[in-house]
Amino acid sequence: MKYLSTLCLALLVSFTAISQIDSSKNGVFTENISEADSKVISYAKITYKNGIKDGPFEGFKEDGTLHLKGTFKNGKLDGKHFTYFKNGELERKTFYKDGKEHGERTVYYSNGNVLYKVSYKDGEKHGKYVEYYENKKLKADGQYINGKRVGDFNTYSKEGVIIETESH
Repeated sequence: MKYLSTLCLALLVSFTAISQIDSSKNGVFTENISEADSKVISYAKITYKNGIKDGPFEGFKEDGTLHLKGTFKNGKLDGKHFTYFKNGELERKTFYKDGKEHGERTVYYSNGNVLYKVSYKDGEKHGKYVEYYENKKLKADGQYINGKRVGDFNTYSKEGVIIETESH
């Protein structure tokens, strides 16, 4: 599901790049998204300024429930972005800067507990990575620098015992 959500964000960004820019397009517009383009969202409400995506957007499922929301700045993803489960609970919180992930991404289980956290810098994993079991116990941890694993990546049993260590 997280990959489908990322695909939906990419589709929202690409619609402007593909179509001609209508500089008179200002305000919030509802855009239908074909089933071939997205199996998750059906339509989106997107804010335009001078024909460029700039401001808040929301993506909705066919039944009208909110699936994702965030902001554009000068046609690029920027700031906080949220993706939601079918039940309305938060699935993922991501930060963007100039169209690239930048800052902490947090992904949640449907019960609200954290699945994992990882930091990004200019679109690449950079910093601490931690993953949890659904019961909140640590499942894995490690470090990234410029998109590559560095140092030890540990995997833990549900009892908290290290069961595997990968050295990088």
